[in-house]
Amino acid sequence: MKVFIQDPDAKIDYPIDWTDYLETGETIASSAWSIEPTGPTIDNDSESDGVTVVYVSGLERGKRYRLSNQITTSNTPARTPERSVVIRAEHR
Repeated sequence: MKVFIQDPDAKIDYPIDWTDYLETGETIASSAWSIEPTGPTIDNDSESDGVTVVYVSGLERGKRYRLSNQITTSNTPARTPERSVVIRAEHR
C-alpha cells in the first residue's frame, strides 16, 4: 500500500489508476471513496480513462488515514474491487 505525506493545511488530489485491472472493453460504471478515520473532506471525485481521482483536505496533524476507492465495473456480472492508500498528515 502506498503511503503519502500531506500537509494538514493542503488540499491534494489522489489518483488511482485502474487501467491494469480493467479488461479489454470494460469501463468504470461507478466509483465510491471513503476515508478512515472519518473527519477529513473528500470531494471533487472524477473518473477518466480508467483513472479515478479525489481531493482530500482537512487532515489532523500527526494522524494516519486510509483513503479507499471501490469501483463497480461495466462487466456482467459487475466486479467491485477496492484499492487503498495511506495518508500521513505532517507539516511540510
